[in-house]
Amino acid sequence: MGNACRILMLCILFAGLAAGSGCFHERRGTAPAAMALWTAQDTADIHNLVRQGIPLQYSNPDSAMVLFREAEQLSRNTGFEDGIGYALVYRGSAATKMGNFEAAYDFYREAFPYCIRARHIRTALPSWYINAGVTLVYNGRYDLANEYYYKGLAYLQQYQADNPNIISVYNNLAAIQAKLGQHRIALDYILRAEQLSVRINNSLGLAATLVNKASQYGELRQTDSAWLSLNRALEVAREKGYTSVEQQAYITMGGLLLRERNPGEAILYYERAIALSDCTDPLVSSILPGYFLGAAWYQLKAYERARQALVSSLAKAETSGLTENRIFAHQTLASVYEATGNYRDAFHQLQNYIRLNDSLTNADRTRTINELEIKYRAAEKDRDLVQKQLLINRQQGQLMQRNIWIGGVSAGAALLVLLLIVRSRINRQKQDNQAKQIHILTQQQEIYRQEQEIDHLKAMMEGEEKERIRIAKELHDGIVSQLLAVKLHFGGTLHNKEGKILQSGDFQSTVRYLDDITKELRTTAHNLMPETLLQNGLVVALRTYCSKMSEMTATDIEFQHIGDIPGMGASIELSVYRIVQELVQNALKHAQAEHILVQVNCQEDLLSIIVEDKGIGCGEADIIESNGMGLKNIFTRVKALKGQIDFLGRKGIGTTVYMEFDKRTAALTEDKVRTQI
Repeated sequence: MGNACRILMLCILFAGLAAGSGCFHERRGTAPAAMALWTAQDTADIHNLVRQGIPLQYSNPDSAMVLFREAEQLSRNTGFEDGIGYALVYRGSAATKMGNFEAAYDFYREAFPYCIRARHIRTALPSWYINAGVTLVYNGRYDLANEYYYKGLAYLQQYQADNPNIISVYNNLAAIQAKLGQHRIALDYILRAEQLSVRINNSLGLAATLVNKASQYGELRQTDSAWLSLNRALEVAREKGYTSVEQQAYITMGGLLLRERNPGEAILYYERAIALSDCTDPLVSSILPGYFLGAAWYQLKAYERARQALVSSLAKAETSGLTENRIFAHQTLASVYEATGNYRDAFHQLQNYIRLNDSLTNADRTRTINELEIKYRAAEKDRDLVQKQLLINRQQGQLMQRNIWIGGVSAGAALLVLLLIVRSRINRQKQDNQAKQIHILTQQQEIYRQEQEIDHLKAMMEGEEKERIRIAKELHDGIVSQLLAVKLHFGGTLHNKEGKILQSGDFQSTVRYLDDITKELRTTAHNLMPETLLQNGLVVALRTYCSKMSEMTATDIEFQHIGDIPGMGASIELSVYRIVQELVQNALKHAQAEHILVQVNCQEDLLSIIVEDKGIGCGEADIIESNGMGLKNIFTRVKALKGQIDFLGRKGIGTTVYMEFDKRTAALTEDKVRTQI
């Protein structure tokens, strides 16, 4: 009964997250909203109704449902579609707390199209994903719930780093890690949730997180730390009236005592959790305490009491559809029946256990069923053998009785060896499956880290472009204008005082020098802020740039374009323009090129660019190992656009740079959601 004290993560807090995928889709036949008549006061009223209902989900879900229904009706009456989706999401959450999962799924399906279109309530779509994930966890769908939580975390960290929903996501991710036995990883998520709860002064998040923290400390055998966390959680929960969190704290306290083989005292805490309230989440108000009461009575060998507690709680779980810890309950009940010699019912309960245990393969499930079936059949044969033995004893006496005893011991030993082999194989397969799940979760975390890095590169490039535009405006509107004024003033002053100087060679050279400086500064300003790109698009801008640079440098710069190149968005075109600009500048400065070719080719969704020079050239390794700022900027921009770049350099011949971009992937840079609540 080593699993009897395992307390799973249960604390789900607020609203959640979203993306465009999921297992819930729009309910057909949904009535359209009324004509949009909503005002700022209406949106404030809708938000207040939802905010009032959120904490009531844990103490009085019926009252919470009434508030969410009022928010939905007000949204429909005023045509506020964001509010309709927002309220429906929380109706699904309240239905989950009431154990009505079919209704919860219906609410989520209806809410999804509204949330995906939401523009005024920024948390509508995030709320959909986290709440839907919570419902999936309650039904044992940890894989899909985990996917939703990761999407939620990415969205909230990018746009609302101090949003209290992040506390919920951290706790839920920790719960899944705990189910895989990764308790230190789970504790890391919990500590992040605790830090955020303290920083933003979120008492509900803090109380729930402290309970989860104690649970993981218990799994790590840090009992003193677990009790400290539970006492702090109880203090906050009692002060704020968080009844559901208080019940979870009592359940966790009982689990710690059960682990220490103190079932008598553990029973007091489980009964206290049940007596506290029956209006909260049925999972913590009756079902889980009942499961663990059964485990405690089993340890005390009070088998009938254990059976009653487990059977009653499993019946409630069956009615509500809650799967949390049902595997443990069936396993414990099978042990109770086995201890009382009721092998038929023990076999039935172990079948239920195997059907729910999705971490075992089908072959392992079959072996586990066969294990108890063998024991059950052996028990039946033993009873037949005893009856025959009594008959033989009357006939043959002490000699036959001793032979039967030896045979029974041998059969028992063989059966024990068989059971040990089967159990060993099951445990080995379970560990392999858990390792695979951990590998999948690690891959998801790596993808999330890469996406964050790309977003950072995009933000850095946007900052650089803003600085270029600022400098260009200062050059064009400030320094260039001042130089022109100096030139005019200089000429006018000398003409008024002494006209002969205007004809001198030195004076004319000075005027030409001022003209050259002004022209060079104006060209620099235009390069920093390419107005042609913004007005005429990428092809015209690149052709104009190549033509101007060819005139200024006496280097033949040829521009070609193939295929129809449509507009791709300002940020993408500006990044491509900068990359080509940097490559041409490098060829002019370092390659001593006699001829430069810039070719842009667009075929369907693939955009390819070639910049080739006939110059002194260099080795490919020299190019890649270069630490020049220009080359770093090129690599940064290509990576931000999710493109590819290759260099081919040969000394004495020249250098060719080839780049390609998938326009659909690059276009994602234009699709960031920037709406406000």
